[in-house]
Amino acid sequence: MKLSTRICLLTILLFLCSLFAHSALSPSMLKSRDLTTLIEFIEQHPKVADTLEYIDVVNYIITFDEGCKAYFERPSASIFALSRPGPQPMIQFKNSTCSLTYDLNGKSSNFNN
Repeated sequence: MKLSTRICLLTILLFLCSLFAHSALSPSMLKSRDLTTLIEFIEQHPKVADTLEYIDVVNYIITFDEGCKAYFERPSASIFALSRPGPQPMIQFKNSTCSLTYDLNGKSSNFNN
């Protein structure tokens, strides 16, 4: 077998082995990543930042503007990721019980008004 063929096969083998070498994040790192996602969301929405009440990292909920809630969820892992360990998908914004923006007058506008 030629040297170049051996190197090519070795490279492919190393690549395939690396696909299964991902490790899961520790619970503290996962919570830290989730908190970062929630904070980035708050920074991107001035109304949420201005009226922030609290952040529930365990249930992925941001409470703002007198009881309004922004819900987040962790998507299911893909079918390909189920057979091997690895980091869980990042949480994503799901929905909110109120508007995330101010109305034209700069006042808080809720869906229920």
